[in-house]
Amino acid sequence: MRIFSKRAGFTLIEVLVSVTLLAIIAMLVWQAMGSTVKSKARFEGQDEAFRSASLALDRVSRDLQMSFLFSNLELLGVTSNGEQVTKNAFIGSDQGSLDKVTFVTFGHVRYLRDSKESDQAEVSYFVESGGAEESNDEENTSSPEGQILKKRESSPPDAQPEEGGKISILLDGVKEFNLRYYDAEKGEYVDAWDSTGVDRLNKLPRAVEITLGVQSPVDEDQVLKFKTVVLLEMAPGPNDF
Repeated sequence: MRIFSKRAGFTLIEVLVSVTLLAIIAMLVWQAMGSTVKSKARFEGQDEAFRSASLALDRVSRDLQMSFLFSNLELLGVTSNGEQVTKNAFIGSDQGSLDKVTFVTFGHVRYLRDSKESDQAEVSYFVESGGAEESNDEENTSSPEGQILKKRESSPPDAQPEEGGKISILLDGVKEFNLRYYDAEKGEYVDAWDSTGVDRLNKLPRAVEITLGVQSPVDEDQVLKFKTVVLLEMAPGPNDF
């Protein structure tokens, strides 16, 4: 009498089909994971760009909001020889899509004890090409190539509002830094402002419109744009308390 074995096994075809299905499933899982990682990196890059631009825009707005002008020599200060110690001005230069603005503000914060600084400071915001920048305190700051929004600050103000001070880097990848100034007398925005000129002598704009454009980190053809309007609390000036 013959005894037949009931043990079952897999044929070669079944094994090949199983391995093929397993490979396909692994490939699909790998593609899904790769897509998720790429999407995460895109969102993080976009979020970082928004955060950096918002911080830079907030800093510019805060300084502009606290800008002021004095015309009284007693407040500006004079030497024993009658020479004016401090000059203050609000100068907004129209330079196409990359403007520059210089003004005096109460927004300076003194961090070092006994330092010869005050709450007043000369401030300039402007855009330059990238590269290493050496500040007046011998601190070197480097940044990637590209258009960079920079801040020049000098405290206390002196007789040269557009010179001296320390330069710091705020934001790179800047494509647009456009400023417009609201003339309350004309009821319209203008592209430039000069408080040292005859037309607007010792006058501040009532408001400043800021448009900031930065390069998208995930799309080289996309520019992220931010816009705000800053009311100048001490306009139109001068503020001879």
